[in-house]
Amino acid sequence: VTKGKDGADLYTKDGKILSAKAYKVNAVDTTGAGDCFIGSFLWKLSQYEVFPNNIENLPVEILQICLDFANERASLSTTKLGAIDSYPEK
Repeated sequence: VTKGKDGADLYTKDGKILSAKAYKVNAVDTTGAGDCFIGSFLWKLSQYEVFPNNIENLPVEILQICLDFANERASLSTTKLGAIDSYPEK
């Protein structure tokens, strides 16, 4: 769950397990921030070779890294106008 200036939370079927801190930025436009968040989260999961068939055994530390990365990237995307053009590089 993304919460804007309040960071993000990660829930599993068993309930909330992780939170990511908010990044203080000078937000200009929030268009596309949610898409940037989920895209970044999924990209980071793929870096750890996490896929639907092995996600159940994922260590909580990797989930936290992915959550933090996605939250940072989504925060940065709000500092420019537009959606895709505002997404930070890898």
